[in-house]
Amino acid sequence: MVRYFYKAGKRTGLLPSAFSLPQQAQPPPPRRGGTLEPLMRGLSLRLKINLAIFVAFLAGSLAFGAILGASLAGRQAATHNRTRALLAILAAHRLEALAPLLDEGRDLTPAKDILERLLRVEGVTEAALFSDTGTLLSSAGQGPVLPVRSSPGEPLPTGRIFAVTAGVGSMTATLVEPVVSGGRNLGFLRLRYSLADLNTLRRHIWLVFGLAVVGAYVLLAVLLNLLVQGRRPGHGRLPAPPLASPPLRRRNSARVFSK
Repeated sequence: MVRYFYKAGKRTGLLPSAFSLPQQAQPPPPRRGGTLEPLMRGLSLRLKINLAIFVAFLAGSLAFGAILGASLAGRQAATHNRTRALLAILAAHRLEALAPLLDEGRDLTPAKDILERLLRVEGVTEAALFSDTGTLLSSAGQGPVLPVRSSPGEPLPTGRIFAVTAGVGSMTATLVEPVVSGGRNLGFLRLRYSLADLNTLRRHIWLVFGLAVVGAYVLLAVLLNLLVQGRRPGHGRLPAPPLASPPLRRRNSARVFSK
């Protein structure tokens, strides 16, 4: 009987291994990968795409943000240098008229007119004249005039001082120029210049940059999610045709074995 089945198997093309007992399946070798591989394996394709888009946009935003920040910092430094040069030129022209008034102890009424003419320059918000002890002598501008020293114990400046202070929605450049005549310090002239336009421009640039990054990320994420939705298996496709019938020789071999 066994010889009959063996000859029948050779005629039908079946190998003798087909009559052997099934062997126990060996477990697949462990795959080598990083710690993120099990986590990424459990995520859906849509979530993987969104995560990849987010990481790419985050890296791109940091890179372009660094370049933009460096460009704005260079532009701000150049603006500070131009402001310092402008205030130094204005102070030098007015010191020639203010020095005789302080040296000879004249009436300081003309000093008020000199300081008010400084306010005609666009951007200058304050002009103040102080004595050699830091006492306010005359001023022009809006708002209260701050003392020349930040604190009572702080020493008076011995040379030109230029500083930029930033507040909430404002930025101001301050120049303190000593009034010197005959090697003696007669007082100080302080000019304040508004840099609000520069501060507003920086905030608008960062706002536009942030909106552009968020808008581009949302648009790309929506388009790719729609593309994945359209290419999902079985979505928008015709049903698969029925499976074909098995080959004829397998039918013949089944008939032989049934005998």
